[in-house]
Amino acid sequence: MKEIKNTGVGLVILLTFIFAPAVSSAQFGAGLTADMTGTINNAINANVNTNSDVDASIGDNNSNIDTEGSLQVDLENDSETNADTESNSKALLKVNSSGVAVVSSFQVNSESDLEIFSSNVPIEKEAVAKVNINSNNEGESEVSVVYRHKGKFLGFIPITIKSTTTVEAKADAEIEVSSRLSWWSFLVANKNYVKADVESRIKNNSTVNANVKVNSSAQAKAQIAEAVIAEIEAYTNTQTSVQ
Repeated sequence: MKEIKNTGVGLVILLTFIFAPAVSSAQFGAGLTADMTGTINNAINANVNTNSDVDASIGDNNSNIDTEGSLQVDLENDSETNADTESNSKALLKVNSSGVAVVSSFQVNSESDLEIFSSNVPIEKEAVAKVNINSNNEGESEVSVVYRHKGKFLGFIPITIKSTTTVEAKADAEIEVSSRLSWWSFLVANKNYVKADVESRIKNNSTVNANVKVNSSAQAKAQIAEAVIAEIEAYTNTQTSVQ
């Protein structure tokens, strides 16, 4: 009986040594988890409070940004937009087989160069809407320039209206110059355009007269287009300065 009792006491002591570390570890883990959870919660609360303070501060300053900074921001955006637009326009320029972006009559050496020139001029010159250069089998040629003019619709609404000016070389060696505005031009004031004046300037232009002939070269046609643009531009600027 005494041996059984001693054996029981020994088992109790043995079990105590076995399970005591496990219980202590569990208690320690629970305590550590609680401590870490508390620390994390505190950090989150502190971060939320800080962000709330920042948001509140930004909210308080929004009125100042809108009222005092809007003009400067708008101007900067406009500048960046213009720079981007110019950059994009340059990227749109066509090039010939030699990799040259043909934008001048002096760069035109073939009919293919002339086509590229006609496409690139409206990109290079904002006021020019289109350049068309055509020839027929008889050697007659037609150079047409569509130009943008600023005006006032009904006398007070800023608007852009287009003129179309054409120079034709006839087979009988005659030169014909015609110019017209859009049909609704009578509704536009201050458009800096008078049909008779524009046609007269182009008919008397020495470059036009020297190059308008049957079977004109590609470069000659490009020079006519440049002369037409230059005359319209000069006339428009002169009328603008007079007003």
